[in-house]
Amino acid sequence: MDQYLEPEKFKLWTRWTQGLYIMYGLALLTFGLTAIVAVFINYIKNHSVAGTIFESHFQWQIRTFWVSLLGLITGVVSLFFL
Repeated sequence: MDQYLEPEKFKLWTRWTQGLYIMYGLALLTFGLTAIVAVFINYIKNHSVAGTIFESHFQWQIRTFWVSLLGLITGVVSLFFL
């Protein structure tokens, strides 16, 4: 977290991060479509937030997406065996 952000950049990335959190939250209502879009945005914009406080948020969002997808797949597969 060495990189200093100007106030307008800080506000911009704050809005991006909050918007992505909202998209992940809406995934429950859109059957995961907004989560897929959000994870693509996370990967595309990840280099732009490198070294800032927002990097940890982006990494957490990406990791949470993949863990949730793995949990969904595990749950669906276990329905057939249990």
